[in-house]
Amino acid sequence: MQTLLQPQSILIGIAFFLPIASPPLFGWLSGLLAVPVFFTLRATGERANILIRNGLLLAGCGALVVRRLEMIFFVLSLVALAYGLHRSARRGDDPAVAGGKGVLILGGAWLLFWTTYGLAVSINPYTHLVTSLDGAFGQIDALYSQSSEIPAETVLQIRMIIEEIRAFIPRLLPGLLAATVIMTVWLNQTLGNGLLLRYCPARAAWPPYGRWRLPERLVWLVIGGATMVLVGQGTIKDTGLWILLVSGLLYLFQGLALFVYFLEKWRMPIYLRLLLYTILAIQSYGLLLLAVFGLADTWLDVRKLSKNTDKELP
Repeated sequence: MQTLLQPQSILIGIAFFLPIASPPLFGWLSGLLAVPVFFTLRATGERANILIRNGLLLAGCGALVVRRLEMIFFVLSLVALAYGLHRSARRGDDPAVAGGKGVLILGGAWLLFWTTYGLAVSINPYTHLVTSLDGAFGQIDALYSQSSEIPAETVLQIRMIIEEIRAFIPRLLPGLLAATVIMTVWLNQTLGNGLLLRYCPARAAWPPYGRWRLPERLVWLVIGGATMVLVGQGTIKDTGLWILLVSGLLYLFQGLALFVYFLEKWRMPIYLRLLLYTILAIQSYGLLLLAVFGLADTWLDVRKLSKNTDKELP
């Protein structure tokens, strides 16, 4: 019992139980659950497996109490991601390779979960998602159509936009789902490593985020996707859109790493960094510019990482 109630185990149990107990309030937390597991694996050493096991047992008991045991199987996919990232770190994989392996692990775990869940409740999760999204946009359309305060011309324009989105979303949805997996892995990897750098620098898996870089050959993904969009039709064109969406997200991450690198290099105060991050997030073209800069860095190597791989940030 004393081992079961270790502070680390209790914190892990709470972290895993909250999104199970109250999805409306803490559902967002389910996408970050690899962070405490990864941090424990790297920082605690030999006791890590026991602490994680006990924390998951506590969360499982809580799931039984609230009768949401199926949710514990979903959040376990983040545990698999944490162990995958830890294994990559021990093998000496660079951040891009480790992230790629993490995407395969998490994507496979989610596919297995939703396939099993769909068979258990006799639904097709993908079709159900498409129908739910279409229904949501239909409700928005009906809401604007019934409003007497909005001019008729504006209502017509809004309805046209909504109809275009309803027709386009099913075509883009596979790319959006792939981007969701990649985003989840990136968040857990960067946050987990950032916490290690702050609290256990000797146990950090990778260098600071500002030094992360994508493989140069990944640029062919952008070229291939753009070619498919320009010359393809139907499924080929849609596949090109998925590839461009995924590759754009990846180069957004590299552009952000470039941005962070210079903020660190110029020793920018924390309040100015937060202000700049906010401006980038709310500006229409801020994220697009980051993706463009990230792509350009593939050729320009502004940070000179390929020549100074062992040099720390100033």
